[in-house]
Amino acid sequence: MNINATLFAQAAVFALFIWVTVKFIWPLLQTRSTRVRRPIADALAAGSRDASRSSCPRARRTRKSAKRRAGRRNHRPSGKAPRHR
Repeated sequence: MNINATLFAQAAVFALFIWVTVKFIWPLLQTRSTRVRRPIADALAAGSRDASRSSCPRARRTRKSAKRRAGRRNHRPSGKAPRHR
């Protein structure tokens, strides 16, 4: 078989594969990912809303300690090397 004919046949089959994927398979993947992504995003949004409104003392302490840790992480006294844990 001629190398030119082989390359042409491979290009044609690849183009057919791309067309089938775009036409039939890709829309199915998009709808399924949207179905999965939407409930996850809603649950994360609800969780962050509930955590910020929480009146639980433990949740407040956790938020305060997280803020303190974040502040300490960014500030290093001069002359000291950063510690790696």
